Amino acid sequence: MSGFLDRTAFSIEAEAYHWGDVVAAAVAWGRWTALERQTRVADALVRAAHEAGTLPTAAELDAEAREFRYARELVSADETRRWLARHDLTLERWTAVLRRALVRRRAGAPLPEPDETQAAADPMVLDDAICSGALADIARELAARAAAAATAPDERGMEEHVAPAAPASADGERTPAVMSPEAFAEARARVARVDLAWHRIRARALTPEQVRAQIGAHQLDWVRLDCATLAFRDVEIAREALLSVREDGLPLADVAVAARVPLEERGFFLEELEPPLRDRFIGAHEGELVGPLNGATGAATLYLVRRKTLPSPDDPVVRERAERGVLQTLLGRESARRVRWAE
Repeated sequence: MSGFLDRTAFSIEAEAYHWGDVVAAAVAWGRWTALERQTRVADALVRAAHEAGTLPTAAELDAEAREFRYARELVSADETRRWLARHDLTLERWTAVLRRALVRRRAGAPLPEPDETQAAADPMVLDDAICSGALADIARELAARAAAAATAPDERGMEEHVAPAAPASADGERTPAVMSPEAFAEARARVARVDLAWHRIRARALTPEQVRAQIGAHQLDWVRLDCATLAFRDVEIAREALLSVREDGLPLADVAVAARVPLEERGFFLEELEPPLRDRFIGAHEGELVGPLNGATGAATLYLVRRKTLPSPDDPVVRERAERGVLQTLLGRESARRVRWAE
């Protein structure tokens, strides 16, 4: 087993969780498959670039390394070497990570489908997961669940009597090559215990009262608007279209045909809008034509408000947002109280 995976990632009270536990969580939650796919695609792109003679240059790799160090506040070369050593990464493996990141970004989107017959080596997947921050994200999620699970110590040891609440892993029980079968089995069992306790706590936390209270706290943010939209490149043309509807009484669909601009349907919540746009929609009524407004794309857009819906627990999208908010509050509180990070 990798020395890095043997190291403590965080502790909950007296119990230490290792980076191997984080990898086991990635497998249990189906994340390892996604990480493996990303690395497999990037590795294939590197091999194709090598054959075509288009690998990133030394200057490009240096620039990528500077961005990496800047993002992690690794000011000096010594700090960078210490960071690599803490994660059991050699300079060569780190450079390979940077190269894969460069060619993947250069390929743009959508990325090609990976060759399913060409499996990426698990150590390569682990290197990418460490350097991308994906493994740290999974560690934070595991720490939050473990912290919440620690609030119910009476439920430990009962997992053999209850069917697992978590969905089955897309990976099955395949042991990553970076871990021994014995180490993986031990870590996987620990993650299963955490998940079992967490799903019970989750079920208890998501009461109708808590969900309604969360919706009440976001009564304005979660107002949903369903609009027909016309996006123009020129604001003056957009204003002419607006007058055609308001003054001449033309249907917006006819204006769209005359202007050869597609009429599109969009739905969004008020909280998803930037403040200037949000302010314009707060007082808008159903049937009102709003605009022209400049969004992130720079287009001058007209919005015909078809429906304006107040948040309700009967709306599955609103309910999902409310449940996520309740759980984030719970996880954040318990993480702050109980989690101690090793680094």
